[in-house]
Amino acid sequence: MEASAYAKINLTLEVLRRREDGYHEVRTILQTIDLADTITFEESNELSVESSDPSLAGEENLVWRAADLLKRSTGHFGGAHIRLEKRIPMNMGLGGGSSDAATTLLGLNTLWGLGLDPAALHGLAASLGSDVPFFLTGGTCLGTGRGDETSPLPGPPRSWVVLVCPQEDSSPSGIGKTAHMYSLLDPEDFSDGSPTRQMVDALENGGPIDGLLFNGFRRASQQASPQHSQVERLLAEAGGENVCLAGSGPALFSLFPHEDRARRVHISLKDRGVQAYCVSTVQPSSWPAHHIPGRGGAKS
Repeated sequence: MEASAYAKINLTLEVLRRREDGYHEVRTILQTIDLADTITFEESNELSVESSDPSLAGEENLVWRAADLLKRSTGHFGGAHIRLEKRIPMNMGLGGGSSDAATTLLGLNTLWGLGLDPAALHGLAASLGSDVPFFLTGGTCLGTGRGDETSPLPGPPRSWVVLVCPQEDSSPSGIGKTAHMYSLLDPEDFSDGSPTRQMVDALENGGPIDGLLFNGFRRASQQASPQHSQVERLLAEAGGENVCLAGSGPALFSLFPHEDRARRVHISLKDRGVQAYCVSTVQPSSWPAHHIPGRGGAKS
């Protein structure tokens, strides 16, 4: 059985305050895009994971952790051989690891015939990371709390996304990278939720959204990534408007209503040696009925 684990961008990402439990209260609107890792599941007596990226083949990666958690929590006696084909750039704010974890929960729930309902899967997903619950459904969602409390929103009309990933990132990787980015936030980076409310209104009423993109990590990303300002400028010079950060960065993106213009911007960036992708937004309606995403694709 094969499934795609889609990346995401954040149409808005606000940090409201630091909570007493040490986490931050956020408001965010998440959107899946059709840049995807591919995960293959096969029945096996033991649990094993292999990856096209050797650094992800151990027992600390999120695919293994998700599979092991599901096996232990249900008491399932069987195993599975899981192969992960990475395509989503890592440590860029695109949620690749979280998406892989959610897709693993969904895939093994089907492969093993466990029959876990959405509430049970959500509980397991939330224990793996704040973004993981979102990827159980994908599409367009409002995220609150730590970002793990999600509710679906009307999706925008299909939009094209030109995504740029800096080739060198000096910030720490993985979970440490996210914590590092939060540590760089100043009170001036906090907001009151109004950018997200404006985006929700636009989505619910079918209004334009590209001018409403917002990310509270922008200043911190400029501080953490020496290439941020240069990449932002290159994307703007190539024709990208309202350039926005994905997650806590350092990936940057711009939205386009028409594919031809997005392709021109993408080609312009590639001609300048920039690592860029041209993808589109994707909704669950394009996925198979068993809720395991079908294979997606992207031009790179």
